[in-house]
Amino acid sequence: MRRLLFAAALIVWWSPGWAASFALVIGINDYQHLDALQGAVADAEDVAEALRGAGAIDVQVLTDGDANRMAIAAAWQDLVRQTKTGASLIFSFAGRGGPDDVLLLAGFTEAGPGNGERITRDQLFAWFAEAAGRQVFFLGDTSHGGALIRAVDSRAPAMARRFTAHGAIIDDTLPATDARTIKDLPHVTLVLASGYSEAIPEMMIDSAPRGALSWTVARALEGRADVNNDGAMTLGEIADYVVENVRILSERRHHPRIVTGMLPSTVVMTLVAPLAATPDKARWVGVYVLGVEDEDAQTLRYTIGPSIVLSASVAHELIWDRDKLQMITTAGDVAATLANDDIRQLRRVIDKWNLVAAVRALGERHGLRTRLEPGDGLYQAGEPMSLKVHMGERPFLTLFSIAADGTADFMFPYVSASLSGDEDLLKVPGNTNYEAVLRAGPPFGADHVIAITSTTTLVGLHGTLRLIHGKPAPKLLKKGLLMALDGIDYRIGIHARYTAP
Repeated sequence: MRRLLFAAALIVWWSPGWAASFALVIGINDYQHLDALQGAVADAEDVAEALRGAGAIDVQVLTDGDANRMAIAAAWQDLVRQTKTGASLIFSFAGRGGPDDVLLLAGFTEAGPGNGERITRDQLFAWFAEAAGRQVFFLGDTSHGGALIRAVDSRAPAMARRFTAHGAIIDDTLPATDARTIKDLPHVTLVLASGYSEAIPEMMIDSAPRGALSWTVARALEGRADVNNDGAMTLGEIADYVVENVRILSERRHHPRIVTGMLPSTVVMTLVAPLAATPDKARWVGVYVLGVEDEDAQTLRYTIGPSIVLSASVAHELIWDRDKLQMITTAGDVAATLANDDIRQLRRVIDKWNLVAAVRALGERHGLRTRLEPGDGLYQAGEPMSLKVHMGERPFLTLFSIAADGTADFMFPYVSASLSGDEDLLKVPGNTNYEAVLRAGPPFGADHVIAITSTTTLVGLHGTLRLIHGKPAPKLLKKGLLMALDGIDYRIGIHARYTAP
C-alpha cells in the first residue's frame, strides 16, 4: 500500500480576548489509487511548525492512513466542542481536489466504498456551520480545474498537479447533505489557491516541491504579513500578503482568491514574539545547465559566476539550454532566447533575474497590486494587453520594464520634476488605477514590469532609468533601485508578462 498523507489544518488563532490556539494539521502526498503528489507533506509540516512558532498550544498532525474521512470528521467535532463563541478555527487542506470543489482523500476511488474518502463542498460547509459563533478560516491548497495559465515546457522539471478529473461516482456511500453557499456562512473566510478552473502545479521552492499557497501562508504565520509591525495581523494584511506573494512567486501562474464577509480590519492573529530578521537568501539566482558534464559546468561557473549550479538538486530558478540558446524557468516558461552564444548576453539575462529576485524581496512586505488584462497567458507578437497599477495612498509613480534580454524601458514619468519644475506632473490621483497599454514584441520571453508608488519623488532612480533606457544594464539598475528605496515609504510590484513570436 502506498504511503499516504493528507494536509489540513484546523486552528484556533490568537486574537484579543482569545486565550489559546489549537491546530489539526493533516497532509496527503501518496494516494492509493491516484498519482502521488510531492509537496503536500512538506506543506503540512511547514504550516505546523509555523503554528507552533506562532504560539499554538496544541498542534495535532495526522498523516498517511490516519488522515481518513472518519478521523478528520472526529477531529473537527472535537475542536468545535473544545472552543467557545468568539474563538477562531482554521481548516487548511493541501492535497488533490476534484470537480465541484471536492477534496480527495488518500483512499479515494470512484466506486464505493472508496468514494466515501472525499469531502464535498456541502459536507465541508456543514462542518463550518457547526462552528457558528466562531471564526472559520479555510485554506485550500488544491485545485478543482485543469486549465493551465501557460503551457509547461518539457525541459522544466516534471511537477505534479493538484487536480484529478475523476469520473462519475458509482454507488455513492456519502449521505446527502443540505446545500449551503458561502453567503450562508458569514463567519467563514475561504483562502483558495486558484481560480475556478485553474490548475495548480506544485513548484520548486527552496529546492523542494511545494504548494505555493501553503508556503506563503506559513511565512505569513511567522509574522511576515504584519506589515505595520504592530504585532496584530489583520485579515486584510494576511490577504494582501498571501495573494500578491503567491502570484509573484509563481510568475502569475497561480491566482489565489479570498472569499469572505468579514472586515479586513478583523484581527486573526497576535504575534507572541517580534518578527525575527531573516538573512538575504537571494544574492543570486541559480542556473542549471542542461546536458553538460561536471567539468564543463565548473568551467561555466568560473566564466559566468556563482549563479551556475553544478547539480539539478541545488536550488535554481533557471535552466540554460546551451544547444537552443534558451533560458527556461523551472515553472516551464521560456524566459529568453539569445541570438548567439555571446557570453555577455547570457550574463545580462542572469543579471536581469537577479534584479527580479531583488524586487521580489523588496516587495514581500511592501507589495503593490498590479493586474494584466485580459490575463496572464502567453501573448503572441503584436497582441495588446493592459497593465493596471493600484495607486493606493502614495501619489508618486515610477514605472519601468526589464525585457527578456535585460533591456530597460522607462515608462513613467516622462519628465523629471527638476526639468519640469512642476511636481504635480509626476503624481497619479490616489486610490485609482494607472493603466499602461502594452503590446507583445521582441525580445520575446519574460518581460517584467516594475511599478513603484512612493510619498516622495525618486529623482535619482529616474536619472538612472533615463541613462539606461533602451539598454541592457540590469546590474546598474539593481544598484540604483536599492539605493533609491533605502529608508523611504514605498510600495513595489512586479508583473511578469510572457511573449512569443
